[in-house]
Amino acid sequence: MSRMSGYDYVIIGKGLVGAAAARYLSKEAKVAIIGPDEPSDFHQSQIFASHYDQARVQRIIGKDIHWTRLNQDAINAYAALEKESGIHFHENMGCLYVNPHGVDAYLKAASHQATQIGTNPVFYSSEKEINQQFPFLTFPEGTVGMLEEGPAGLINPRKLLQAQLTVAKSNGVTTINEVAVSLKKVGGVFTIVTNRGTIVHAGQVIIATGSYQNFSGLLEQPVAMRSKTESVILIEWDTKDPNTSKIPSILYELVHPEIEAIYVLPPVQYPDGKTYIKIGANVSEDEWFESKEEIAKWFQSGPSTTLSQKLFKGLKDILPSLPENSNYQSKPCVVSYTKHGRPYIGEYCIEGIIIAGGCNGYSAMCSDSIGKLGAFFAQNRSFPEPYEAAAFKIEYPD
Repeated sequence: MSRMSGYDYVIIGKGLVGAAAARYLSKEAKVAIIGPDEPSDFHQSQIFASHYDQARVQRIIGKDIHWTRLNQDAINAYAALEKESGIHFHENMGCLYVNPHGVDAYLKAASHQATQIGTNPVFYSSEKEINQQFPFLTFPEGTVGMLEEGPAGLINPRKLLQAQLTVAKSNGVTTINEVAVSLKKVGGVFTIVTNRGTIVHAGQVIIATGSYQNFSGLLEQPVAMRSKTESVILIEWDTKDPNTSKIPSILYELVHPEIEAIYVLPPVQYPDGKTYIKIGANVSEDEWFESKEEIAKWFQSGPSTTLSQKLFKGLKDILPSLPENSNYQSKPCVVSYTKHGRPYIGEYCIEGIIIAGGCNGYSAMCSDSIGKLGAFFAQNRSFPEPYEAAAFKIEYPD
């Protein structure tokens, strides 16, 4: 058992949001961050995350102005973070949003949001216009869409996390590669105990445990958040394909009984040296989690063959040149949803505990901003303009 000296802030959760919060706080406070590294063997671990990947969509205009501001502020911070850390994680190939069912609420609001933040996306009123720009993609009649050019594109979440932690450590942050299992407050001081018996003391605690918020055993009262399975497949890509550098990130708002809300990431090289194009979606087989054990089982077993075949077909429908005999592999992910559909950022019902997170499927691309807001709130108990506290209020079950 080891005992760590007191910290101003301890962040529990060493994912994208927690690492960002640690970096911002480290500029003027004594900080520690607790959380396991990515496991080398999923069967030897009980805690998992969805940032174990090489590509995530980066768009600018979000579901509402709050998400849009988070996205834009995150993008604006990337260049400095890449320079300071020496780690490149952001690519500018653009993001294409398409809806085969016509103009939706998102597209109706996008033009106004673009004016508010000073961007100029390209709007498409038909599938023919999209096909003229991207002749290798195929969408059904009646499809409309919008293209955000760079800096929209993608981020490498593994490298983004590495960049955040590299700078945080250089600023003196202590990293504890363990799992927090106990959190207690006595006399205004928090005591955190890890699975290996390490004891850490802190004046304030930021909990950024993602889909484990209600399953960590750290919160006396659950927050209104649910988590479910999310499936992706990685399809081997021939880098000699002439379209390799032309494919943007794609958000395809298909509504179908078996597969919907498809997202596609351009060809990216993975640690095994191969290049893959990635597709994920909500599927009819998705299940809601009720415990951390269920999350572990999902990551250890992964999507079924049938489910993976659905995802492959979903990509081939819009990218017809994809060979039928393409090799692919499935990957399990998890996505969490808050009650109001935005991150929770604010003080928990116990004074001194700050919650930051709740991805709703979008937080990887703006994790830097969510972590920054969490850090700011921990220091000031307020939000910087133009952010509104009400937009990120922590909700509790009815």
